[in-house]
Amino acid sequence: MPDLFALEELASLLQQDLDAATATLLREMATAAVRAEVGQNLFTASSTDILAGDGTITLLLPQVPVTAVANVTVDGVIADGYKWRPAGTLTRVSGCWPDGADVTVTYTHGYPAEA
Repeated sequence: MPDLFALEELASLLQQDLDAATATLLREMATAAVRAEVGQNLFTASSTDILAGDGTITLLLPQVPVTAVANVTVDGVIADGYKWRPAGTLTRVSGCWPDGADVTVTYTHGYPAEA
């Protein structure tokens, strides 16, 4: 996973020099705390999630922002007739997501890491 901040930024913020091991540990702890708090993978990644069809037209993907949807299946059958939004909605264009069905979505999400 990309770093949330550079080690030099941490030393500058704390206004003290840190050995590399301590600074790295603090960065890893901060990254884990932020990720746990927001419940998201912050940087670009691909995921396959299984959502429960609930008889509605819209399901919510757990990771945002969504940048692409590669594949959607309903109980193992390739689905078409859907649209997605960066906010994480997956909407059936006609009909609904069958109640009790496993809707498997492979998608890309997150923010690009700064260079």
